[in-house]
Amino acid sequence: MKNHFFYFKKHIRLSSPIILGQITTVLIALSDTIMVGNYDTVALASAAFANSAIFTFATFGIGLSYGLKPPVANAYAAKNYPLCAKYLQNGMVLYTLVSILMWLGFEMTIPFLDYLDQPPSVVVLAIPYYRLVAFSIIPWFLFLALQQFSEALIKTKVPMSVNILACAVNIILNYLLIFGKFGFPELGLVGAGIATLVSRVLMLVVMLIIFFALPFFRQFIDFTFSISVFSKDIFKKLLNIGVPIGMQMVFESGAFGVAAIMAGWISKEALAAHQIALNIAFTTFMVAVGLSQGTTVAVANLVGKNNLSEIKRTGRSAVYLIVIFMAVMAGLIFLFNGQIPLWYVNQSEANAIEVIEITMQLLIIVAVFQMTDGIQVVSAGNLRGLEDIKVPTAISLFSYWIIGIGGGYVLAFPVGMGVTGIWWGLCLGLITSSILLTWRFERKKFD
Repeated sequence: MKNHFFYFKKHIRLSSPIILGQITTVLIALSDTIMVGNYDTVALASAAFANSAIFTFATFGIGLSYGLKPPVANAYAAKNYPLCAKYLQNGMVLYTLVSILMWLGFEMTIPFLDYLDQPPSVVVLAIPYYRLVAFSIIPWFLFLALQQFSEALIKTKVPMSVNILACAVNIILNYLLIFGKFGFPELGLVGAGIATLVSRVLMLVVMLIIFFALPFFRQFIDFTFSISVFSKDIFKKLLNIGVPIGMQMVFESGAFGVAAIMAGWISKEALAAHQIALNIAFTTFMVAVGLSQGTTVAVANLVGKNNLSEIKRTGRSAVYLIVIFMAVMAGLIFLFNGQIPLWYVNQSEANAIEVIEITMQLLIIVAVFQMTDGIQVVSAGNLRGLEDIKVPTAISLFSYWIIGIGGGYVLAFPVGMGVTGIWWGLCLGLITSSILLTWRFERKKFD
């Protein structure tokens, strides 16, 4: 009988390029936060506000693109390559429409940003950055669709390489445009927005070149552009899988977005500390997301090959692997709790000490929920491989909003714990989600 190390190696081989691609996404966010934070504390709070407002809803489109992966992985395992091609072509049309509509929606919400009860200086500075990042959603979503398709075909190194390139470009442009180095204008937060837009356009362009240039990918492209390629059934399938995943991700990111707004009610220092803590949590979370996407492909492939006896062992081993990783990360966050805030904050500013002290408190909570966060993400990936989407979405709604945000609000304001209360509420939500999603997977029968 195969032991856990066999499955660990299998997951690491499949998921490592996906995880590395996710880490580059984290590095982009990390470089934005560190460079903007060292430029100005108000700019950091403005970036936190704008990113929270956008990412809360943009995650729906990200989740929608994730809906492409399970059916493509299933069809590819069954060697039904024409069906893979139809999924790609229909998916690209769907994600183009969604990304444009989402960008228009973000533009229409700009007049309402003042009503979110944030400091006026934060909102004014956030708007130009908000508009640049909102427009970058269009090329980013289309890249994500191509990434999901490539990973479903177990060609995980291609999007990984593109992500690494975009990360390098983003970091360089951040340095040049935020601080005005080597003759470039000093644009501050706007410079970070331009860097994000340029890097995301580059990601899409390079990925399209790869798909049209390499024979393996070109076989899935219909150059006739015939209307017969489009299928109502495939559109319905992509929506049936993608919409619940999108809603599930909105519930989670929305909880953290609302948490940012509540932190802004307390003070701009609390909001800046929230952004730093979220950045660290997001870093480890994206490793879990990479493993989750890998196990989605692994489970979907087993379904496509009708190898049902391996599903439980494959899914459980992915959970065990992420628990080990997250336990190590929790220890490191505890160990470097006092040093991490110093990476982000310009200590010469008057409110720097307050931001550092609040951040240290929040990082303790981040360390506490590391393992449960990893469990809930990977368990959701196992269920997506089985195309079990709707019940996990309901679990996310209950866990993040009833337990997480509801509990966080009570602890922060009526109880008086402030921003730490918000984060303890989120911690309880993640614990609830991990328990329910694990139970959902374990009760599956594959006889």
